Amino acid sequence: MQMSCILRSVACVAALLFNGPTRASFPVSATICAMARTEVVSSAIVAVGYDAAEKILEIDFRDGVIYHFFDVPPSVHKALLRARSKGKYYNKHIIRHYQYRRVVPAP
Repeated sequence: MQMSCILRSVACVAALLFNGPTRASFPVSATICAMARTEVVSSAIVAVGYDAAEKILEIDFRDGVIYHFFDVPPSVHKALLRARSKGKYYNKHIIRHYQYRRVVPAP
């Protein structure tokens, strides 16, 4: 396991211990580092990951916060990656439509 994965896993555990769940009661994926991530061009979003088996969409924001969105179909992940404005797509098609959990708090 790479050092960044270890640090991210520690951050996930710390976030759950100190912040508790946000809207969702889903467990945090134990394979957060195994999730393939794609860097994107966006003023708000750094990278997007997707676990097709679990249908978890991971969004890494520029402020350092990472969210997992649950039960997201592959078509939404693909559409987010293709969207001209990732932030607008996120606001219109993701944030109010899927349960989520903050897995890494802002630094």
